[in-house]
Amino acid sequence: WNILLIMGQYLTVKEVSERFGLTRQAIYLMIKEGRLKSKRIGPFILVPESDAVKFQVEKKLKRVWAVRVKR
Repeated sequence: WNILLIMGQYLTVKEVSERFGLTRQAIYLMIKEGRLKSKRIGPFILVPESDAVKFQVEKKLKRVWAVRVKR
């Protein structure tokens, strides 16, 4: 699993939570709800970096649209 982290293909839950500015519990909940994909490797839950980036972009787009709708 170490090689996957080194290659930057997967992020730990802690890394995702720091990137989004959310708690780890919130990230676990998003995984449980299916809003973020994950892979369990041994005791670790890893999130594909591509899915984390996609989720981050969608989150920003929702904020932009919310601001436009309010105007």
